[in-house]
Amino acid sequence: MKILIITSRLPWPLDKGDKLRAYHQIRHLNQEHDVYVFSLAEASPTDESYTEMGAVSAGVKVHVLKAWRRWMRMAWALFSSRPLQVHWFYQWPAQTALDEWMTEIQPEVVLCQLVRMAEYVKDKHDVPRVMDYMDALSAGIARQTKLAKPYLRWLHRLEYQRLRSYESKIFDYFDGKTIISHADRMLIA
Repeated sequence: MKILIITSRLPWPLDKGDKLRAYHQIRHLNQEHDVYVFSLAEASPTDESYTEMGAVSAGVKVHVLKAWRRWMRMAWALFSSRPLQVHWFYQWPAQTALDEWMTEIQPEVVLCQLVRMAEYVKDKHDVPRVMDYMDALSAGIARQTKLAKPYLRWLHRLEYQRLRSYESKIFDYFDGKTIISHADRMLIA
């Protein structure tokens, strides 16, 4: 089976929890399937990153996000109900690159890691889609709100409200879902 996994960061190097989880999912699934990886990046990945990811997958495509586009989307985000991180990670050129690659490789299932990447595939009804929530990101933002500097708490509260709503809304767009704990699942109403 051809599986396409989309991530907000290239899983190599293994320096963050989401990258570690994605890397091992890719490595494990690629033992019996052809796993393709589409990742976003802030800068061009190193040759080592491509080599490591190429060793555990059937193919890797990385789209480098433009900083100026990110900031333009953040300005637009103020007038949107979507979470700020969805705006931060979404860019039309990345959507185009993903669409073209999907046409080329014809995946039989798409695994989307984290709700911040949902916009890229939520309306692709011609292929089964699985959302890997990992955990309820809104719960993490709620915890961070209490620790945030007073002048930033309003922003954390805004992101919490948007994420909580979006996590629930996006649930029905996907054919399958994975989440690490039952407690986190119960937070996604």
